[in-house]
Amino acid sequence: MSSDSEVAFRLADKKMRDARKHGDVREKGRYRASTLYGHKFGVFALDESHVVRTLNTIYTAARQLRIQSETMVALTATPVMTKATDLWFIGCMLGIPAFDEPQHDKELYQWRSQLATAMRNDRASAKHSGSAMKVVTRVVHGLSVEDDALENGFSKVVDAMMVDVRAKYDGYVVRRTLGSLDWEGKAISGLPPYAEHILMLKLTGEEYKNLDTIANEAAELNPGGSIAYNSGKSFYLSVRRALLHPSCNAEYKWTLPTSREEWEAIATAKISALITILKYHLEQDARPPLVSVPVEDPPRPQSPSSDTSSDEPAAYEERPANNLAPDPDAQPDPRDAHSKPDKIVVYVAFPSCFDPLLKILQMYGIEYETLTGTMSGRQRAEALRKFMQSDAKGVRVLVLSNVGAVGFNIACANILIIIDTLWSAQDDSQLIGRLWRQRQLKLVHVYRLIARNTSDVFLNNISFDKSIMHNAFMGSSRALKSTDDETRTRRLLFEPREESTSTSAVSGTLNDALEKFTLDAAVQDDVEPIPSASVDTQSQQRSESPLSDVPMGEADDAEPPAAGSSK
Repeated sequence: MSSDSEVAFRLADKKMRDARKHGDVREKGRYRASTLYGHKFGVFALDESHVVRTLNTIYTAARQLRIQSETMVALTATPVMTKATDLWFIGCMLGIPAFDEPQHDKELYQWRSQLATAMRNDRASAKHSGSAMKVVTRVVHGLSVEDDALENGFSKVVDAMMVDVRAKYDGYVVRRTLGSLDWEGKAISGLPPYAEHILMLKLTGEEYKNLDTIANEAAELNPGGSIAYNSGKSFYLSVRRALLHPSCNAEYKWTLPTSREEWEAIATAKISALITILKYHLEQDARPPLVSVPVEDPPRPQSPSSDTSSDEPAAYEERPANNLAPDPDAQPDPRDAHSKPDKIVVYVAFPSCFDPLLKILQMYGIEYETLTGTMSGRQRAEALRKFMQSDAKGVRVLVLSNVGAVGFNIACANILIIIDTLWSAQDDSQLIGRLWRQRQLKLVHVYRLIARNTSDVFLNNISFDKSIMHNAFMGSSRALKSTDDETRTRRLLFEPREESTSTSAVSGTLNDALEKFTLDAAVQDDVEPIPSASVDTQSQQRSESPLSDVPMGEADDAEPPAAGSSK
């Protein structure tokens, strides 16, 4: 479609002074008849339509093919990917009059101007007050943020724009979630809810000290509280990588231990917990899930001048106990003689973290396959084939990065371990949907490894700009969203277990603060961007998430998709 469009058209540019700048094209000439655009169509169905959100060749191709068709149907599970204006351009591509008619162009330019102005004002306010650095310091240690921490004009403009955009789409959208019912009144997914297990882990003293070092070095490079805007992305990426192992950042010098005993003396919390979970489930199928065994926190050092509002974290334990034990209240997971062995998928966002992690897996004799963006399509297909076809004596662990979060059917596995919290609710649901989908015959267990007293706790709230825009578009007001997110976070993180005072306060204001670091789709550096996909899933407990259907009819033993395949 795109290559034919390049042959037939040129997108509006400065040479077309009378053209609109978001959709008009000029024909290149005689070759149109030999392309898609030399024909008429009855129905044009476009999957992954959120890809058509930028004025480029794909946008031109889709918009012009819609003009060549009597009817167009666009499908997407993630209508907002990066910017608030995404939905506007999709509306133009679809030919919805409230977006596509020329008289509405002025509205678009006004919204873009207001968004840019609000972002500049928020940044200026944070830099002038110096509050950005305070927010960074407190979030790194998992502490709460005061209600007046940062200005929030940008989010208010986004909210107002989404109300307007939602009204313009009224009458053009059919929404389906996993809670939608079929003609028999049954949930369309046909799947029981997956089981989610939050494992709250204390990092070692060395890990917490390393986080302090990262924050202090960032502060020295960004005086005046400008860290949140001058180096927000690299700062947060460094913090997040370090939550698995300090050596995931190149600045940290580390030598691989030569034995298990040597490693266990210096083991990091997340890798240690991962090894425990893997060994436990690989030893025997259908075991009850592991849960955290509460351990009393050490007393916080007190001084005559100390108070609970201090930015200082609790005292560091050099080797804290992170005890995991089978859940005594777990429901039975019956199997028959023909059941295939349990298989495990481990999600790691950062390719730089693979090196220390995989070497430790080898040390424990745990066999694995990997899926990363550095592999060719053929290599990925072969790795997936080996994992899917292996028996109890074969490879039963698959370690994947963002490239494997969508587009692959991994229903042969029933245990997912999420080491790195994902950036958005949509991405999180897509990842779980690789396992929790049609043809899944077992109860799916989802483990989340959360580092206590760190930004992991708040990232698990998964309420960055994209989720805010997504929820606003689907009809949830910002005030309601803040309440829902706080309730959900408290339920997931704090209600099932005792929690320390320093991580017990999560507010909508902190979500606003985190938004200011602009951690959207432009998470460059080391993170592989999650490919677009129209698959979203949800646990039945997350009844308010605006998610879409899981594709059906994909068998466990289906041929692995080629590189770039969306299904």
